[in-house]
Amino acid sequence: MSSGKCHGVSEDEPSGASDAVDIIPALKETDTWEDDAESEESKEMNNHKRNITVAKNSVLVSKQVSPLDSFLSFYCDFSGPGINQDRILKLAQWLLWFASHCTKNKSSNPELSPGLRKMYFDLSMARYALRLLGMPTALQAIRSGSWGGGGQFQNKKIDQIGQVMAWSMLFYYPLEYVAYAKWTSPKWIKADAEKFSAYSCRFWLVYIVGEMIQCILKMKELRQQKRLLMLEKESHSNKDDELQSEIQVIDKSIRLNLLQVVRDICFIPPCMNWSLLDWERKPWLKEPLVNGLMLTESIVCMYQSIRAKMG
Repeated sequence: MSSGKCHGVSEDEPSGASDAVDIIPALKETDTWEDDAESEESKEMNNHKRNITVAKNSVLVSKQVSPLDSFLSFYCDFSGPGINQDRILKLAQWLLWFASHCTKNKSSNPELSPGLRKMYFDLSMARYALRLLGMPTALQAIRSGSWGGGGQFQNKKIDQIGQVMAWSMLFYYPLEYVAYAKWTSPKWIKADAEKFSAYSCRFWLVYIVGEMIQCILKMKELRQQKRLLMLEKESHSNKDDELQSEIQVIDKSIRLNLLQVVRDICFIPPCMNWSLLDWERKPWLKEPLVNGLMLTESIVCMYQSIRAKMG
């Protein structure tokens, strides 16, 4: 049985102010009776509009969204995509491990830590099951190049690294399927789950290193784009709003890529540990260090995902 290993394989600009000036048309003379009639009609229309405005305001006040409703709306929207569901489960998985680790010497309730640890294992295997759906995404990325720069970057290495990442995952998933089958149905398949899992982690390590290099290259190019926009902003004051909006988009992309690098750094030691053929029987790193890094990554991942969603 796996010791809880579960990998994390893993976006209207305001225009400038108008310089136009409204020109008031010249007034035309009218008869007195026309002025009086229009004055009465105007009063009635103004009163009618005022009543409609008051009614609308009262409806808006009665329909003010509470903080709870705002949270529920955001949660339902955020948790819809499958990748975010896995991220929520990942955070819960490693928090359960942490709670189990912190309560293992609690003599007042000796069943608490083992119970939490079992929940942690169960979530680990649930995430393994979700991984059964991952292989087509890698194949699609190979065919479409979607794990590259998406046409937004001039550095061709970004697209080439994206292809390496996609191919590594294409080999990663089948090896994980064998390990999962052996761990869940040991009598059904004759295979060394520990070794198949180790081989899969070597391909995952290729993905992690490739992704980290790719993010660094993206940030380098994004900073160059930002410098050019800053220079353009200094020389074109009439485009301040538009250029500032573009700079904010670039700043957000740099932050998200930087967070991804932090996640990859957290991934590397556990991945190297799990890449050893006897990682389960003779682990290279202690469990608190390995799982502590995975907990840190899951927290950074959740923060990154929320920031990407909120802007």
